[in-house]
Amino acid sequence: MTGPALPAVPWGPVAAGSALGMACVAVDRWVVPNGPGSALLWFGLAGFASASAFALDEAAAAVVDAVPRSRRWRTVRRLAIGLLPLVGWFLVTAVAARSADLSWVALAVTGGGLVAVTLAAASALSRLGQSTPGEVVSAGVGGLVLLGVLVAVPKVGPVLEAYDASNRSTAWWLVLGVAATMVIAWGATDPGSRRR
Repeated sequence: MTGPALPAVPWGPVAAGSALGMACVAVDRWVVPNGPGSALLWFGLAGFASASAFALDEAAAAVVDAVPRSRRWRTVRRLAIGLLPLVGWFLVTAVAARSADLSWVALAVTGGGLVAVTLAAASALSRLGQSTPGEVVSAGVGGLVLLGVLVAVPKVGPVLEAYDASNRSTAWWLVLGVAATMVIAWGATDPGSRRR
């Protein structure tokens, strides 16, 4: 990535969320007596997902909008940065699942789905005029993960699944991830374009 999009990314929150995610997964893996797979694992995912939300922040949106670069071009470039925390989640959970009774596939699908939903929310808010959606979206992600840890959905089971990739929860995250991709595409479209 080159040009003005790279330095304009708020690297502090992206790095802090990713570091928090790594720390939570590490503590869950090596310190918590009932880990890995405790609630701390999911709070780690919330950290990674929150980090991805900040990648779409554009504090100078009014100035950037005057530059002859489309919203789609800027969003695609920032999405590459927003996916870096997901790569971090994939790596740390691969280590955690290697020596534990966790399903890496279930963790990967759940993490991918949550990061996609996070990026979709940030992209949609950005399209609707919120130039810095990271804070709002990251707070929502934290609440969603807390709710997922505390509540099981009837006929779906646990919302966050770490042990079985063949259950309904994993399928729902896969569907949510695909739907979120469509929202991201809508959010990346320039408001004045014909394709809405």
